[in-house]
Amino acid sequence: MLQCYFDDSGTHDNAKVVAWGGLVGNVDAFEKLDTAWRRALSLSIEGKPPLEKFSLSHCANAWDEFADYKPAERDLVRRTFRNLIIEHDVAPIAFTVSVRDWNAASTPVDRMLLGDAQNLAFFGCLDATGKIAGATGDSVSCHFDQGQAGIPLNSVLAAYQFMHPEHRDRISISFSSVIALTGLQAADTIAYEAYQYGLHLEDPKTHPLNPHFTDLVNRKGAIFLSLHRKEIDEFLIQWRKIMRFLLG
Repeated sequence: MLQCYFDDSGTHDNAKVVAWGGLVGNVDAFEKLDTAWRRALSLSIEGKPPLEKFSLSHCANAWDEFADYKPAERDLVRRTFRNLIIEHDVAPIAFTVSVRDWNAASTPVDRMLLGDAQNLAFFGCLDATGKIAGATGDSVSCHFDQGQAGIPLNSVLAAYQFMHPEHRDRISISFSSVIALTGLQAADTIAYEAYQYGLHLEDPKTHPLNPHFTDLVNRKGAIFLSLHRKEIDEFLIQWRKIMRFLLG
């Protein structure tokens, strides 16, 4: 069986881009990652208390547990957890969506049935996972941040309708605590890096490309896709065909 963990980034009000991202791999790979991740949490930086969890957004912005970390210390911690992802047999997957392009391309009916831009990113992760499961013949257990359990049910159902039945039937979904599952903390790392990459595409001067992201992108099997007007239009054309068929 495959497992995957996904989290969101950029889903706050007025965000220019939204992202969903995470990791997919087998059970054994995630067990090994969990052991290494928890060890890294307990060690942290010399002279600092153990971390309750690793949140890349908190680390990058010196929030909460990282409030008294120096910039060099935060970069070291960021590198430590990034390397754990690279070193283990888990593949990063992330989708970012331009909010402006989604709002321009979609109609009120599209948004009523599909939700906002983040739901397209959510679907991208779900669909990519389904295709991996279909290619390997495995079933897959997907874990999402329980803080996002409020994603409209009709949007999740819409995503299922769009997926190939063979892929869809291999997926089960659950929502869990980020603190409880280190896989979700790793997913948070991927989602935040994808979000920052989306901002880079919107405004390269203000948001230069991050070397941490580059290292993750180069990881074998990594999928990082940024959806803009062209890709969104293509998705909506197919979506509307399906809806016309389902509605008769």
